[in-house]
Amino acid sequence: MRAILWSQTAQDDYWDNIAFLLNKWTESEATHFINEVEQVLNILKQGKVTFKPTGYKNTYQITVVKQITLYYHINQSNEIELLRFFNNLQN
Repeated sequence: MRAILWSQTAQDDYWDNIAFLLNKWTESEATHFINEVEQVLNILKQGKVTFKPTGYKNTYQITVVKQITLYYHINQSNEIELLRFFNNLQN
């Protein structure tokens, strides 16, 4: 099982998305986002799947929910480094 490391940017993005959902939508949408993230992280921990490659070495992306893409990197120790939870609606 692979270790998951969170960059500060990924942590900030994650909590900002939750805060946005709670502010503009409902607790149900925030809970859905949290559950989807947990499912993706569980898949990544298993280490059996890599997702769509980006233009950067050992860096991949996966859509968590329609509006949010997770970017992650696999380091030399075979750990998953979460880089960003990017809001696809941003400029």
